[in-house]
Amino acid sequence: MSDGFLHKYFLNNSHKRLHKWVHYFDIYERHLARFRGKSPIMIEIGVMGGGSLAMWKEYLGPNSRIIGIDINPECKVHEADGIEIFIGSQDDPARLMQFFQNTLRLISCLMMVATYAAHDLII
Repeated sequence: MSDGFLHKYFLNNSHKRLHKWVHYFDIYERHLARFRGKSPIMIEIGVMGGGSLAMWKEYLGPNSRIIGIDINPECKVHEADGIEIFIGSQDDPARLMQFFQNTLRLISCLMMVATYAAHDLII
């Protein structure tokens, strides 16, 4: 386990609920480091406490766009500059397709999708 940015952020986070498997941090950093400081777009399925969205925004930088998808309308409280929340169920392929169609019209290049909730997601 390294003590890279993401691991340190996880250990020092005290403002938002954040759940991650700590052994993933090295993998995340190895594969996502090339997007830091650029203008990546990340979609994360499953918002819960919003800590992960804040972590990705901090890691990827001020020009990143982080989009969270969750079924719980209360997750909208986690919206911030560069962080958007779409309310919808991962079990509703039509609603997710609507999200991706509407969102991808505005995005020239989707960089990454992270999902921790969609174990059986089929689109």
